[in-house]
Amino acid sequence: MTKKNLSSRITAENESLARPIVLRGSDLDHFSSRQSLGLIERSTAFGVNTAAMYGVKNADQTLKAPLAILLRLYAAFTDKLPRTWTPEFEDLLALINKIDPDFKSYQIGPLLGLDKNSTYRIKKDGIANSKESTKILASLIFRLLQDSPEVWPIIKEAVDVEAEARGVPAGEIWVKGKWNKHESESADSTEKKAGRRSSKRKSEDVPEQGKIKKQIVWKD
Repeated sequence: MTKKNLSSRITAENESLARPIVLRGSDLDHFSSRQSLGLIERSTAFGVNTAAMYGVKNADQTLKAPLAILLRLYAAFTDKLPRTWTPEFEDLLALINKIDPDFKSYQIGPLLGLDKNSTYRIKKDGIANSKESTKILASLIFRLLQDSPEVWPIIKEAVDVEAEARGVPAGEIWVKGKWNKHESESADSTEKKAGRRSSKRKSEDVPEQGKIKKQIVWKD
C-alpha cells in the first residue's frame, strides 16, 4: 500500500525535509552525503553545476524553491535519484576476455587511464568507489563492448594514442602500466615557480610602506 503523505515516506534521518522549514545548502549536502551521491550524480539530480553546488554548500545559502522541492521529493522517493551505473570489476574483465583472451586483469588500470598498481585497489574497492571520470570511462567501455565487440581495437588504440602523447612508447603502457605526466603539466609547474620568483623580485623592488629607499634632495 502506498504511503499517503510526505512525512510517512521520509526516513527518520531526513525527517526535517518533511517539515515546513527553510532548507539550506547544508541540508542539500547532508542528504547527498547520506545517499552517497557523487559530484556528477548531485549535479544531475539537482540541475546545479559543481561550482554552484560548492557555492550553495560553503555559504549555506537558502535553497531556491525549485531546488528545495526537488530535495524534499528525492527524500521521499530515493529510488528516483539518478545514479551513475558502473560495471563490476570482474564483469568488465570477463567481457574483455571474451573478445581478447590474452588481456590480463592488471591491464584494467592502464585501460582506465591509471597505473597498473591501481588495478588492485579498483578490484578491492570496486569501480563504483573510483573517481567520477574513472567510473564513467569504465561504464562507457563496458557498454561499447556489449553493443559492438568489434570496437575493442579502437578502444585500445585510444589508450595507446594517449600513452604516446605522454611519451610512453607504443604498446608499453600495457606491459609496464606506468603513465608519464604530460610535459605541459611539468611546464605549468615550472611557470608557476618562475611566476613566484618574479613576484618575489618585484616585491623586493617595492619599498615598504612609509619608507623611502632613495634620498630625496630638495632644491631651491
